Amino acid sequence: MIEENKGNPAHPEAIVSQQPTCEDTTGTISVTTVDVISYTLLDSNQNPLNNTIENGEFSNLTAGTYFVQASNGDCKTTSEAIVIGENQGSPAQPEATVSQQPTCEDTTGTISVTSVQGITYTLLDENENVLNDTIENDEFLDLPAGTYFVQASNGDCEAISEAIIIQENEGSPMQPEAFVSQKPTCADTTGTISVTTVQGITYTLLDSNENTLNNTIENGNFNDLAAGTYFIQASNGDCEAISEAIVIEENQGSPAQPEAIVSQQPTCEDTTATISVTTNESITYTLLDENENVLNNAIE
Repeated sequence: MIEENKGNPAHPEAIVSQQPTCEDTTGTISVTTVDVISYTLLDSNQNPLNNTIENGEFSNLTAGTYFVQASNGDCKTTSEAIVIGENQGSPAQPEATVSQQPTCEDTTGTISVTSVQGITYTLLDENENVLNDTIENDEFLDLPAGTYFVQASNGDCEAISEAIIIQENEGSPMQPEAFVSQKPTCADTTGTISVTTVQGITYTLLDSNENTLNNTIENGNFNDLAAGTYFIQASNGDCEAISEAIVIEENQGSPAQPEAIVSQQPTCEDTTATISVTTNESITYTLLDENENVLNNAIE
């Protein structure tokens, strides 16, 4: 009796039906199955693996080279090599912080990244669009105010950080322009400082030591100021700028009305008279005629 041998089965048709992705780093090999044929998965050295075919598929396979062996019970046939590509999956979410918020001197900010070897980092705008900024020493520099994200990539997949916010700082305002618009007079011994105001800027009066005074600006003026040195401080809410020194010169106002009497009337022997004045130190006295014109007489 000659026993039957079915001979070699047809060459199995097998493909990678699912390559690894960022979400699932395993692959799937699908086989076009034939009734009464059994299928075995082989490794790159064509050694059998324990994977079992289900619904024509070998699932949850790591990256590598595989073969599929078909058997009819008598003979076996092996497929061409089937390669599942490597995918590292999504990297860890990048850790990024604002390491420098804008200041009055520098209105840009810096984002620092805790970098991981083999990972590249890209700066994204608030809409997660790629920006051209290049990371240097784990930092993205010279960034204006706004919302940013940092994207990490391992070449296969990406991960995006939480939103990172650089706050706005308007920087220092322009140095305020201020001048003495009214100097003290004999009638009013106080002065006025006028300021060229700019919308959105607040102005504060400072004393000679740049300490804040309580005077309030009205219509661009600080009024009723005593003699002395002042400064004007301008603020935009973020930063300040201070004017040059502004000096209101002293005016002592009108001295007390002089006390003067005729201490000697003319006589028969001397037809001239004498006017005596009650003098005060630091006050000078001048004799005037009936029309208040200056006479040359000197007080002695």
